[in-house]
Amino acid sequence: MVDLRKKLSDSTGVPAATGITVRQAMTAYEAHVRRSLTAPDGFFRPWGRTKLDQLDSIRSYLADERFGGRDFLSLDLSGLSYDQCEEMYGVFRRRPLTMRSKLKDRMKPSTAKNFIKELGNFFDWLDGADAFEWTFPRRFHAIKKTPDDLTAPEQYARRMGREKLVLPDDHLKLLFEYSLPSERILLLLGLNCAFAASEVGHLRKGFLKLDQSIIDGIRFKSSNDTRHWLWPQTKDGLEWVLAERRAERAGRAEHADVVFVTDRGNPLWHATKKGSVSDGVSNVWCRLIRRVQKDHPEFPSYSFNKLRKTSATRILEIADAETASMILAHKTIGEDELLHHYALLPWEKLFAAQRKLGEQLATILEAGGPDPWTPRVRSYLGLAKVKKLKELRQRGVPPREIAKALKVSVATVHRLAPSATSKQVGSRGSTPTPPRSDDLC
Repeated sequence: MVDLRKKLSDSTGVPAATGITVRQAMTAYEAHVRRSLTAPDGFFRPWGRTKLDQLDSIRSYLADERFGGRDFLSLDLSGLSYDQCEEMYGVFRRRPLTMRSKLKDRMKPSTAKNFIKELGNFFDWLDGADAFEWTFPRRFHAIKKTPDDLTAPEQYARRMGREKLVLPDDHLKLLFEYSLPSERILLLLGLNCAFAASEVGHLRKGFLKLDQSIIDGIRFKSSNDTRHWLWPQTKDGLEWVLAERRAERAGRAEHADVVFVTDRGNPLWHATKKGSVSDGVSNVWCRLIRRVQKDHPEFPSYSFNKLRKTSATRILEIADAETASMILAHKTIGEDELLHHYALLPWEKLFAAQRKLGEQLATILEAGGPDPWTPRVRSYLGLAKVKKLKELRQRGVPPREIAKALKVSVATVHRLAPSATSKQVGSRGSTPTPPRSDDLC
């Protein structure tokens, strides 16, 4: 072993080479993360998946000479001195041009901060790992770990981008107008309760107090209690979801209390055994966005999380920061972090703000028509063309002329806008074929 180490020292140019590189140490740290964040039932926690993704990105940047001037992962641990550690932190402290943007945009301060924190977690583990001969070098903890501030152009772009966090009323109205029942309830929960996809996926039947128009539950990410007063439309939508669940085949017993499931009985949003997330909520949401964009190509590709930000911003305008924090179920609602241990949260204050927001959005919430929870006839024409078809039909334009003008079949005209005569024939004769639903509950 002594002879081997001497040869390594001579070849690597460092004293007392260990024969173990930073890359090998990070691979061992990855195994440690997997072990420590795997639950007894074998499920890898989603937070662990996030840490591993961050670690993969860290390794990519540290191994690329374009960012730090050398491949830091090839260093022997004995060469991991103060200067080398400082340079590794410096890669992210300087907020490098990102690989994702093909070296066009600088890394965001929040991303750089997360990478710096995870790099620190690696060094903390490495210092305490008995299997490796490495300890913190002198002055290690004096290394600067704060990323560079935003430049003036970046601050301007960030300021302008904040204006896009809130959906304007005309865009909300379009979404409600185009939404199918399974999409409409997500819209309502996002606005009424500031739910993100994980809150929708974690919603349990036991949290629903529909006789009181209240959701009384937990935000599992922060372990905080949450309460929301439900708009009448939200309450109706949840009752529709529960009715649809009763009409479908039963899924697994462990999912019986989950509110939102697929047609196969699996949770619409859930963490997989490998720590990834199966996000059916975003899939349903993207389906709605695409339908709107078919008739309105300029409509932005909002993410579902924009509803949560819109809700919090509107509540902030109506009430105050404390109330906005409550609807988001953040960890604290004030500067005193121990306050929630001694005082009950003023839920009525939040309920009053939610009622006020419902009043402000009243016309938008009714944009789907008088009976928004009935199945719709399947159509791939787009809502604008369907409206035009029905308008021409009501004006008495013959079906053949409508079909020619809109470039559809005559059968499509009769299916989407049946005449009064055809309805009577259907009621007197055989039972007509029910419309096919385009909903996925």
